[in-house]
Amino acid sequence: MAKPLIVCRDLSIIYNKGKSNEFRALSNVNTDIYEGEYIILFGASGSGKSTLMYSIQGSLPPGEGTLLIRGDDIYSYPPDERVYFQRYVMGIIFQSFNLIGSLSVLDNVALPMIFCDADKTTRDRRAQSLLDRFGVGHVSHKIPAMLSGGQQQRVSVSRSMVNDPKILLA
Repeated sequence: MAKPLIVCRDLSIIYNKGKSNEFRALSNVNTDIYEGEYIILFGASGSGKSTLMYSIQGSLPPGEGTLLIRGDDIYSYPPDERVYFQRYVMGIIFQSFNLIGSLSVLDNVALPMIFCDADKTTRDRRAQSLLDRFGVGHVSHKIPAMLSGGQQQRVSVSRSMVNDPKILLA
């Protein structure tokens, strides 16, 4: 039997733990996610969907419980190893796009590759290929403000995939 790619056991995210304004953003989440699965989280605004994704992505450590990615507790990694994980294993498509307004579309998509020491030719070729794949290659020279919301989302998707992540969160 295949091992789960992501395991959450009694996962809780608690802000201001032990204080009078303690707040549980997540409480006792339990799930297994296997390679190749597509999982949809839905719920009311403020129910913890983004909080769970940020925890899985490596940006928000659990307050309680267990979170394993590919069998490892990523929060036990030294900082440089967690950064490696975030660069090469995990991709995230942000709800609000998070494109940099002063950069061209091409440079926005290529940006994560800079942190992986890819040369400019490789970055530009990979970024342009993804933009073409998602039907926005013709706007690669424009800045994000010149694009429609749908085009900006496709640029954001392209950027999330530029380092060929093993796990993609959206």
